[in-house]
Amino acid sequence: MRKLRLFFFGRLFWYAAVLIGFAALAVCLPIFLPAALPALAVFSWAAALAAAFILFAFPAAPEYRTAWLVLILALPLLGAIAYMVWGNYKFAARIRKKHLFPSETRTWQGDGYADRTMRECASLAREVSAPVHALTADYYPDGEWLSPLLADMAAAKRFLWLEFYIAAQGEFLDSVLSVLKERTAAGVDVRFLYDDFGCASALPRDFAERLGSCGIRACAFNPMHAFRFSALNSRDHRKLAVIDGECAYTGGFNLADEYIGRKIRFGHWKDAAVRVTGAPAAQFARMFARQWAYRHPNDFAADEAAIPDSAKGEIPCLAFCDDPFLPERSVGAGIYSSLFATAYERIYLFTPYLMPDARLSSALKTAAKAGKDVRVLIPHIPDKRAAFVLTRFFARELEKNGIAVREYYPGFLHAKTCVCDGKYAAVGSYNLDFRSLYLQYECGVLVDDKAFAAALERDFLSAWELGVPVGKNTKTEAALCALLRPFVPLF
Repeated sequence: MRKLRLFFFGRLFWYAAVLIGFAALAVCLPIFLPAALPALAVFSWAAALAAAFILFAFPAAPEYRTAWLVLILALPLLGAIAYMVWGNYKFAARIRKKHLFPSETRTWQGDGYADRTMRECASLAREVSAPVHALTADYYPDGEWLSPLLADMAAAKRFLWLEFYIAAQGEFLDSVLSVLKERTAAGVDVRFLYDDFGCASALPRDFAERLGSCGIRACAFNPMHAFRFSALNSRDHRKLAVIDGECAYTGGFNLADEYIGRKIRFGHWKDAAVRVTGAPAAQFARMFARQWAYRHPNDFAADEAAIPDSAKGEIPCLAFCDDPFLPERSVGAGIYSSLFATAYERIYLFTPYLMPDARLSSALKTAAKAGKDVRVLIPHIPDKRAAFVLTRFFARELEKNGIAVREYYPGFLHAKTCVCDGKYAAVGSYNLDFRSLYLQYECGVLVDDKAFAAALERDFLSAWELGVPVGKNTKTEAALCALLRPFVPLF
């Protein structure tokens, strides 16, 4: 009942109501207005043709184009308008150009990497991150990040910036807000950026105002009531906490009780996080400053000046992110592809959703055929049925090409990590699906350190032992896959 109440009185209901009303109008118009049918048919044909030409006029992955073409073919008028509103990044890019900041376009100057793999990954991320070295890098599985995160936040002296896809009322969020209020009272610059779609059913509409009354600067990213172009697709999926530009946390966790084991959803919730200090933390601070400036552009210059030049460490570390308004970058997809291609012995992956595009799928299959030990662990208990069915479909496809895939039997696996050869380790907010790699705001960190990679390998192997074979394909799942497969990039 609580979920239904949140839906009908929340922001998602009105968004869904508009979509349903629009679809009903498109269906009923030719039925109840026969005289307008010929003109409507011509208009639908013209709109579909125009949308198809625009679809091919801008850079996009083949899978993305295919999904929209199928939708336009099935529903010419509705599909064409839907693409122009939610799928066409031309409009979104125009909006974003107003907020292109110097740090996104300047040539980065930073310490180079002696390692070839790190050099290649740094070149992919050069426009959004500089090659840096961390002072420390610590890996935390299964909610172990809670205590150090709260302690670091409580020690903030200059600024405390949070950016999360989901924040839900409960023990975890209450603990965080308690620290934020205390730090605000101490004169610290505290900000909270959350995705409006991700929090639509978890937070009240006036959440930002409530925090504002306590002195905390908060705002919803891509507010749904604004009905911006691509607002539904361009979600801020990052999970990021930055303290003074000297310490930062990222990973798969959001600010909700299930992520720390205080609430049971879908069995045991398996997640992971990373804490970095030094130069990568300053890079994450710059990422937040750019994101915050999308809603508050006048703050950008002062925010840049407030970020310290952190002390150089000895651990090669690359902080990277993606901006869906500039989809040709595809930083995360490029980094993962490079890791798969350059691995010598083994690749271990945690991912809650396994729906890779042709680029990453081919890289994984090539690695397995070359004799590398490639393993992927996915959830056994789903949080979204449709995504779970498609994840199993891709898992079976990978298994046919020599890749070992298991399901995490205790429950839902939400960790997003990759470790290669016991040397390179990536932790962040990226899922191995099209939406995460190409359509959303994401962030992550790549570390070249054997001790850090060993911690990830131990965590993966212990979880792997709890894995079971991928479930058999039922007739219902096969039918659902056939229906959903063309639309994977739109999920």
